[in-house]
Amino acid sequence: MELHYDYCSGQLNEVETSMEKSVENYANKHQKVKIGITNNPQQRFEKFDKTRKWKGMIVKYFTQQLKRT
Repeated sequence: MELHYDYCSGQLNEVETSMEKSVENYANKHQKVKIGITNNPQQRFEKFDKTRKWKGMIVKYFTQQLKRT
């Protein structure tokens, strides 16, 4: 399994349209697509890599989490 970073960043409302098109294009090329949310892509990748159910994982959106003080 391979982990790829092909993401956009910024406010979701600013990148939502391009992100939807990107995911749609990917889904049109592949039979199965799983969409999920994680705060740790590397850890999620390692967990799914052990199951051998998926050929790859692509991070499509990244945002910086604000620290609360």
